[in-house]
This record gives sequence, structure tokens and C-alpha cells, in this order.
Amino acid sequence: MVKPGGRIASLEFGVPSALPLRALWQLYTRAALPVIGRLVSRDWQRVGGFLGPSIAGFYREHPLGRIVGLWQQAGIEDVRVRRMSFGAGVVMSGTRAADAAAADVG
Repeated sequence: MVKPGGRIASLEFGVPSALPLRALWQLYTRAALPVIGRLVSRDWQRVGGFLGPSIAGFYREHPLGRIVGLWQQAGIEDVRVRRMSFGAGVVMSGTRAADAAAADVG
């Protein structure tokens, strides 16, 4: 819930859009993370193996532009997206419409 005029922000994983960076990201998330996780425990190895495919699958089904559109449909204005860490992180922010009643989605 965000009150009218209130700010909202999120920090999420992302998938780099530039091909060379995306290839390095895939190598890191699919090979290095499980190995690094295994140094801690078998459970962390499974987490490391899950993250990369999960993040990539999420963005295949929910491209960033679509997520921005969903925020706007929910009454969030001035949605801003900032990609960080070569695209592996996404910060989104916006402001709830002052006339929130007009933008309520349900």
C-alpha cells in the first residue's frame, strides 16, 4: 500500500541486456554461484543453482517494460528505472498518484 503522493521503490535482480555482459552473467549465475554456494552447504548450492535460471525466466515472462506498465496501471507515476551492476540489478521508483482513487486497480 502506498498513500497518495507517497513514494515506492524496489531493488531486484536483473539480466544484463548487452550480449557480452549477459554471457558473463549466465556463466556466473549458472556455474560460479552453485560452486560458491557448495562451499557453504548443499542447501546453498541448490540456492546458487536456482537463482540464475529463476531470474532469467522471470524476465522472459515479465519484461522490464511490462513491469513499468503494471506499476503505472496501479497508479504509480513518474516511474524511473535504473540498471546497476552492468544490468544485474534493477532499481525502480515512482510516486503514487495524488488522485489515487482514480487509479485504483481493484
